[in-house]
Amino acid sequence: MQTDYNKRFEQVIEILKKDNSITEKKVGEKIGLKAAGINGIKIGRSKLASRSAELLLEKEFNINLDWLHTGKGTLYIDNNPSIHKKFNEPGEALICLDCEFGAYTKDHQGDTCPNCGGKIIRKCTRCGVKLTVPDQRFCHKCGLQLKI
Repeated sequence: MQTDYNKRFEQVIEILKKDNSITEKKVGEKIGLKAAGINGIKIGRSKLASRSAELLLEKEFNINLDWLHTGKGTLYIDNNPSIHKKFNEPGEALICLDCEFGAYTKDHQGDTCPNCGGKIIRKCTRCGVKLTVPDQRFCHKCGLQLKI
């Protein structure tokens, strides 16, 4: 039975194919799934079981995982699909751990948040990988939740 999650996953695959001019197979390769796995999720036979596949959807294509799970928010992390074509690399980003502030490093140079004065981070506090989008919620490498 197809759930809302499965329907949203199917939407993601179709949009990624269109926006990036790539095949479903190529999308699957980027997130570690074979065609049968993608099809099983789309038709509701299974749910995306792998947290790493979800994190790769976020990392490779900047898909908002909150939207994938709940339908709330926007499909893309910053709702600008033109910058998310995978073959255009995202920039380096920074976030404040104390509030909702986030920016690309080219747009903000300080070490403190201009909104709340909190500490700005540019890398994952666990593994040190650089942040790539201003409202990144999870580390793409180790999966650490950066923001709630």
